[in-house]
Amino acid sequence: LVSAVVKLIEDQHADNTVLATLCPTGSYIDPGTKLCVACLPGTYSATPSSQANSPAVCLSCSAGTYSNKTGASAASDCLGCLPGSWSSVVGASSASVCQSCGAGSTSVVGAQGPGACVCGGGFAQFNGSCAPCEAGTWCTGGVKNLCPGYLQGKSTSPPMSSSIDACYCKAGYYNWAYKLDGCLDCPENSF
Repeated sequence: LVSAVVKLIEDQHADNTVLATLCPTGSYIDPGTKLCVACLPGTYSATPSSQANSPAVCLSCSAGTYSNKTGASAASDCLGCLPGSWSSVVGASSASVCQSCGAGSTSVVGAQGPGACVCGGGFAQFNGSCAPCEAGTWCTGGVKNLCPGYLQGKSTSPPMSSSIDACYCKAGYYNWAYKLDGCLDCPENSF
């Protein structure tokens, strides 16, 4: 497998003295054998290397990413953990290192630790975890908000609402500009 990835280019003097070995991206020069060696999964090499500039190693994929590719040649070959997961492992070679944020929470692609997990819409932070918002509330950014007029029994919302737009006036109350003023009593002889 390595021989398929190994590429050896030598410039030679007339007396066959080797001037330089150039390895392509995705590999490095083994200092002992002077041969190009493909980067292992979880690592990459973005620049060609020669005996003069080779660090004799490939760079590791950063935390929150992984690569199962042999001979990776760019940091972009390291794939991010999906939203709702995270990893603190450097040089990971499999998505199996990505851990779930937990119920009701999410994260950005490539999250590097559990602190990157936040409650998703419709969930609020409660005792270190995310809990669904109850009827009469709406939750965003892990914060629970009451619908205007809820404490007076005039409004409500469906459970797990993520926007004030989900709040509405209960029967017997109305408002055209609900988000500004809450709910008003219906005039007499109306409903």
